[in-house]
Amino acid sequence: MRKVGAAASPRLFPGRMCYSNKVLLEIDTSREEWLELPKLFDGGVFVRATGNLAMSVESQARGSQRGVATVRLQEHAAGRHCAGQALRDAGASDVHVGVASDRRPIWPRGFVGSIAHSRSIACAAVAHCSQRQSLGIDAEPLFDLRAMEDAVPQIVSRDEWCSMPRLDSTTFATIVFSAKESLFKCLYPIVCEFFDFQDASVERVEPDCDGAGRFLVRLRRPLGREFRPDQVFRGRYAVQGGHVHTGVEIAAR
Repeated sequence: MRKVGAAASPRLFPGRMCYSNKVLLEIDTSREEWLELPKLFDGGVFVRATGNLAMSVESQARGSQRGVATVRLQEHAAGRHCAGQALRDAGASDVHVGVASDRRPIWPRGFVGSIAHSRSIACAAVAHCSQRQSLGIDAEPLFDLRAMEDAVPQIVSRDEWCSMPRLDSTTFATIVFSAKESLFKCLYPIVCEFFDFQDASVERVEPDCDGAGRFLVRLRRPLGREFRPDQVFRGRYAVQGGHVHTGVEIAAR
């Protein structure tokens, strides 16, 4: 499965200045636009999303990669900005989100969370450890023709296609992809073990109304000592603003 946070992530400070090695990013809060996402979690989870990925960036990246590096830094900084605000909403006094050696976010003591971003949106979900053991959130642009031809055969199995409800194939494929991404983000902080798209199967997608619904995703192999093969997880999805948004949560023990 795609490794979440594969690029270096900036650090978020309360002053809204994001730093990483030899890079300074300043969030343009004058254009701050908080977005309201559809409901992806039960009560007790705090979600923030923004479409403002515009920041002033100083970077030592050179050549043709500079633009790519700048965009990725903006996406990561916006995700950390959402995480910081979600932590404030949850009552956290420490809103710093660190970065582990494997690139996963390090949340302040007493909190769990998840971060997602694309070229046009960033979001984060946060909860108290007393409420959730782990969270996974994802936001994916609806697949284009190239993705449907190149990536989908590696992501969506024949059995998953056979279970497709009354949705168009592009929306369904993006839901399956995003659901597995949210599952990965939810389980990885617990087991610290990577797994691939074929290691999970979306067995049911149940549309509700207005582009939203629920899904079931099943593990096809064990993960650490915590999760057994055939274990089922429930999640929610919503299609909004050209994206599929998904969320997976595990209740606190």
